[in-house]
Amino acid sequence: MKKLFALLFLVFALFLIGCGDAEPQEKEPKSDPDPIVDPEPTPDPIIDPVVKTYQITYELAGGSCEGLIESFTDFNEVTLKTPTKEKMDFIGWFENDVLIDKISENRDYNLVAKWEEITPKEIIVEADIKHENVYIGDKIQLSFRVLPEGVDQSVDVKVSPKTYGSISEDNVFTCEKGDKYTITVISQADRSIKVTYVIEVKDYYSPYDLLDKMVSKEIIAKDVTSFQSTHNTETYVITSLTNYLFEDLVVIENFVPEGRVNRPGKVSSAGNKFSLRYVTVHDVGYTGTAKVTSNNCVNSNNTSWHYSIGNDGIYQQLPHDEIGWHAGDGTGVALEFYDTGIKAPAGDDTPAKVTINQITGNFEMNGIETSIKAPLNSSANRIVRNEELPYTGINNYVDEETGTYWIGKTHWDTTYLTLGNYGGNLNSIGIETSVYEGSDLIYTWQKTAKLIAVKILKPHYMLPRDVKQHNTFSGKDCPMTMRHANMWEYFIGCVECEYLITKYYRDWTIELICDSQYVNEKGRVISLPDTEEEVSFKIRLSNNKDFDETFDCSIKLPGKGVLKNLSSQMILNEKKMFTF
Repeated sequence: MKKLFALLFLVFALFLIGCGDAEPQEKEPKSDPDPIVDPEPTPDPIIDPVVKTYQITYELAGGSCEGLIESFTDFNEVTLKTPTKEKMDFIGWFENDVLIDKISENRDYNLVAKWEEITPKEIIVEADIKHENVYIGDKIQLSFRVLPEGVDQSVDVKVSPKTYGSISEDNVFTCEKGDKYTITVISQADRSIKVTYVIEVKDYYSPYDLLDKMVSKEIIAKDVTSFQSTHNTETYVITSLTNYLFEDLVVIENFVPEGRVNRPGKVSSAGNKFSLRYVTVHDVGYTGTAKVTSNNCVNSNNTSWHYSIGNDGIYQQLPHDEIGWHAGDGTGVALEFYDTGIKAPAGDDTPAKVTINQITGNFEMNGIETSIKAPLNSSANRIVRNEELPYTGINNYVDEETGTYWIGKTHWDTTYLTLGNYGGNLNSIGIETSVYEGSDLIYTWQKTAKLIAVKILKPHYMLPRDVKQHNTFSGKDCPMTMRHANMWEYFIGCVECEYLITKYYRDWTIELICDSQYVNEKGRVISLPDTEEEVSFKIRLSNNKDFDETFDCSIKLPGKGVLKNLSSQMILNEKKMFTF
């Protein structure tokens, strides 16, 4: 009923609105309608693409490779890695025998590495040469590279002519004669791959190395004792600018008359023949010049030696092929050598350092025990201690044929309580150095070094290491002055320098240029400045053919204060010590 009533009321209201007298209204002027603006388009919905992943599998066939990419997608770039394999060359990645050099399709891949054996293609030779030229005695380190990288590096090396040239196991080339040497290097993996390398060697020793050996590294100036039989003299030594003495060698003959008891000749009373192998250095046990020492030898009944040397000259009493009585080991036992069976390093003929095993009493060569028994210390009936060996050691050498060390016959000396070597009297040239009061010891020792190199080592195919002390053969503290002054190594350095010059530079011009008031024309330092002072000098080396060079050198002279005996000695000798 309520709904009907509401409907009738609505109809009546509409009727009243439509039938009313309304006043007319003014019409508003028309205006342009607003422009119609199209609505912004609705973007299409973003649909993520479907990303597919592809797999790569690898078969390395014995190779190895780090960082292999094992999967990729449609939008990835793939760089294929290069694997490696010892002594093999990588050909490429293959799939079904087809070379795959890049990933170009969106699919799965199964890649197989293929290899081929690396073969030598060439050999590179490199030589470590110090100077512009190569000289006799130079050690040239060679190195070889077989290309390409990774190939077997094993090579065979040959040198021609091989009479004077050689290559050690560690590929060091040396030669003993100037020549053109051809080194052939052959690959062991493929002997058709070879290369030759030529080294042209000058026919003389390196002048640069010679200068290094010749010029003193320092001037030694120190107080020493000169030992003589009646008394000892406190004196001093000052070494020279060089280990080479700038003086001609002059030998004065003063032979022991044949038939005298102290000139037994070439064969001893026991029937042992003289055979030269060593040089024995002594110093005299009484005061006297070289001339006095030589005359004493000539007139002796129980001793004899080959040379007497001092500031006043060089005197010869015996020929080089005759026995002298000077070393203390007698002439009744001939020198023998025994094979130790111990191999020396290949290419190294340096004698071994000999010791005695304190448990077994056997000799040891460079620490390796031999089966050879050393003589006992008969004075104490025990094994000889190593401190009872002579200063220069037990004589031995490397045999060229066997490559082993051979050791010399030895004896226990009951006088000097030392294990001595045989070979002093029967196998060496004896030299007495005169260390009389007031003499210049260094000058005497340098004259001795020159004599040994020029007159003994070079003519008799001996080496500086064949120079021994009297101590070597009997254990006697001789040459006493040199030993106590600790100048043996200096003396041997002088021998080595003189030997090199004698062997390789005999026809060369070797000139000392020095205007210092402290140095004489022989290169001897004859006095010292008040305080340390540097001295400049020049050394000229010329072979009068293709080498002529003057080298600038300098060295520091110590001040006088380093010598306690300087003032008293100069007064004592009335400044005659350095008068030649």
